[in-house]
Amino acid sequence: MLGAHPSIVTSQETDLLNRYIEPLCHAWNRDLATNQKRRFKGLGAVLTQDEFDEWIVRSIATVYQKVRSLKSSASVVLDKNPTYSLKTKLICRYLPQAHFIHVLRDGRDVVASMLAASTGWGRSWAPKKTVQAAKTWKKHVLGAQLARDYCMAYIEVRYEQLLRNGPVELSRLFDFCKVPATLTECRLIYERFAFDNIRSPGEYHSSILWSGEVERRHGTNLREPDGFFREGRSGAWAELLTARQHRAIKKVAGTLLGDLGYSTVNNARPSMSIERVIKFFCRT
Repeated sequence: MLGAHPSIVTSQETDLLNRYIEPLCHAWNRDLATNQKRRFKGLGAVLTQDEFDEWIVRSIATVYQKVRSLKSSASVVLDKNPTYSLKTKLICRYLPQAHFIHVLRDGRDVVASMLAASTGWGRSWAPKKTVQAAKTWKKHVLGAQLARDYCMAYIEVRYEQLLRNGPVELSRLFDFCKVPATLTECRLIYERFAFDNIRSPGEYHSSILWSGEVERRHGTNLREPDGFFREGRSGAWAELLTARQHRAIKKVAGTLLGDLGYSTVNNARPSMSIERVIKFFCRT
C-alpha cells in the first residue's frame, strides 16, 4: 500500500542486505580474524576498513538508485523484507538515515500463516512445526524492536489496526515517511488493496515494480504464487490451530504475546472433538 503512493517506489524483495551485503561483511571479518599461523589474504590485503565500508555503501546505493529510477516521481525507496528484522544493526551501520516500519501481528495468526505456507508456496523456508514457527515469530519481533536501540527512525503498526482502521493507519505511516497524503488518498489506496481485490483473478493489484534480469527473462506481468494471498483475517488462528498448538505457542512466546497486548486466552478449537474422544475410548 505504501508503494502505491507516487512519492514511494518499491521493488520485489531484493534480499540486498541479508543475502548479499551481510556475507561480504562476514567474509571481511573472517579474513581479518586470522593469525600469523595462517596466510593473510582477502580484501583486507588491499583495502582498509574505511575503503571496504565505502565500497559496501556504494554497492547499496547502486541498487537503491536503480529502484528509485523505476518511478520518476518517487523520493522514497521502500525495501520490504521480513528478514531485515534480524539485520537492524547492519542496516543502521550502512543506512543510518533509514526509517524502519515494523508491522506487528498476533503471533498465533502468524504461526497459522507460516504452517499453511509450509505446505505450498513457502515449503522451502516456512517452519512445518508449531514450536519452530512460534520461535521464528518471536525472534523476528524482538529483532525488529532492536532498531529502536540502534537510533533508527522506528515505528510500529498493528496488522489488526490496519484491518480495522486502515486509512488512518496509512496516513500515520505516510507522515512517518515524510510523504504528504490526504485521508481521502489513503482511503483510495486502502480500498485498492482490499483482499477481495488482490485475490481476484482479474486485474492484479500490486505496487511492485520489476526490472533487471527478471524483467528481461520473464517480463513484468508477474504474480505472487498460488496460495500467497490467504484470507488475511485477524483471529483466524482460533479456527485453524488446535488447543494443543495454542499451548505450544503460549509456552514459547506467551510472555511476548502478553507484552504486546495480545490476550493469551485459549480460544482454539479442541484438539479432539467430544465425539471423537467417546469413539476413541469405546475402541480402547
